[in-house]
Amino acid sequence: MTPAGVAIPPSLRLRGVNINPSFFSGVAADEVWSEFWRRWDYETWIRPMIDDAASIGANAIRVFGNTAVVSSGAITLDEYLRRWKQVLDHATGAGMYILPCGGDLSHWGPDTTRSAAERIYRAWARELRRYPRVIGIDVTNEANDQSRTRTTLGYDQPEPWLDTVHRLGDIARSASGKPVTHSRSVRSKFEWRSGSVATDALSDFLSIHCYYAPAPEDPDVLRTTPWGAGKDVVIGEFGTDAGAPRAVWEERFAAVARLTTGSPTRVGSFLWPTYDATPDASAPFHSPGAPRPAVATAFRTLPLDR
Repeated sequence: MTPAGVAIPPSLRLRGVNINPSFFSGVAADEVWSEFWRRWDYETWIRPMIDDAASIGANAIRVFGNTAVVSSGAITLDEYLRRWKQVLDHATGAGMYILPCGGDLSHWGPDTTRSAAERIYRAWARELRRYPRVIGIDVTNEANDQSRTRTTLGYDQPEPWLDTVHRLGDIARSASGKPVTHSRSVRSKFEWRSGSVATDALSDFLSIHCYYAPAPEDPDVLRTTPWGAGKDVVIGEFGTDAGAPRAVWEERFAAVARLTTGSPTRVGSFLWPTYDATPDASAPFHSPGAPRPAVATAFRTLPLDR
């Protein structure tokens, strides 16, 4: 596989946010994303989140999809794509770049057979092809970790999960014309090199979810590996535990900023979350239109230039 860079101008870095649900209670943990798409609180939660993110200097958003909401019949594939189109159109109009994610294996849905998943991904990727500001596709969220998470809606199909995400990545790349990644998380410097070799090897660029304060040199080990050498790196998620002291999240922002500027192949980062969804969260916004100034100020320190 020839490495393909994230589809952004060579002088630009991404300063992004993740679009998060308005709830993490009242539904089962593995139903959060299917409920997000079924309820679809676009006017009072999703659209304001994009606008609020832009107001504090974000130039990109990452958006989770979900297969179970379609395969279960809760909404049709056409309606699912229409909802994606709302986000894509509004984000594009706001000057945002978009990193879409196909979903999460622990939220997959028992009715999401291989053929059902291929149908959803092919139609979704064709829609994404229409948007120049879609920078690539995260095929599934943290597949290596989520494949081991036992949930009612978790992936439980006869095909090995790695075969499935490989196939879906090929479909997404071909149908969209975009580079693809298979995101994974790191919680220590040792996980950069060997946290998920199999999915890194399938990725055109690497999307790393960084949940510790990294040193600028921590990603350097990827340059020496056949699965990481020459590939762009984006921090697809970073943040702190809910309720973390100010000193902790200030250092997390500073560490991610230092890491991002450590190499031209490190192309940006996406904060998780944007709005508080739990009472003890420390997002840049308490709620729509209600910023948390200190966090917003720290967010603005993330680089925009390469």
